[in-house]
Order: sequence, then structure tokens, then C-alpha cells
Amino acid sequence: MSEMFDKAKETAQNVADQAKEAAQNVADQVKDTVGGLADDHGDKVSDAVKSAGDFVNDKTGGSLSGVTDKVSELTDTAVNAAKSVNDDSVAGQAADAAKDAADKATGA
Repeated sequence: MSEMFDKAKETAQNVADQAKEAAQNVADQVKDTVGGLADDHGDKVSDAVKSAGDFVNDKTGGSLSGVTDKVSELTDTAVNAAKSVNDDSVAGQAADAAKDAADKATGA
């Protein structure tokens, strides 16, 4: 019985290690893709939103300037966040979840 338990524990640890590696790979790909798109096109998006806000403000006499300014600010924040995507936290959370699942499966 002990051999079966040891084998199950070893298998669970292997699965956890594979999940951690897979999570790291996916996080790296997401970081590269999102960060790259934000770096390449983020300023264009921010500029387009600002231009749209200027157009709306011009047509409404500025009555919606509070809204358009907030949308522009949120866009800039989102673009900057995308440029600084941190994959370590995502991969770390996935790795921790995989380890917890392995521990629960093996009773550790």
C-alpha cells in the first residue's frame, strides 16, 4: 500500500511540475504578445481615443468633457499596464495552485 501511495505522490508532483512549466510558458507568451502589441500600437490607441474625445467635446460644446477626459485617462492607464505586463505573478499563482492540488491529492 505504501508503494502505491509513494507512486501516486510522485505522479502528482510530476503533474504539478509540468503544470508550473506550462503556466510559465503561457505567461511568457501572453507577456510577449500583450506587451508587444501595447508597445507597437498603444500610443495610436491613446491618440485615437483623445481625438475622439476632442471631436465629441467640439460637437457638444464641452458638455461631456468630464466623460471624455475619464475615458482618455482610463485608456492611457490600460495601455501603460499592458506595456508593463508582469508574467511572474501569473505564473507564480498557477504554480502555487498546481502545487496545492498535488498536495491535496497526495495528502501532504
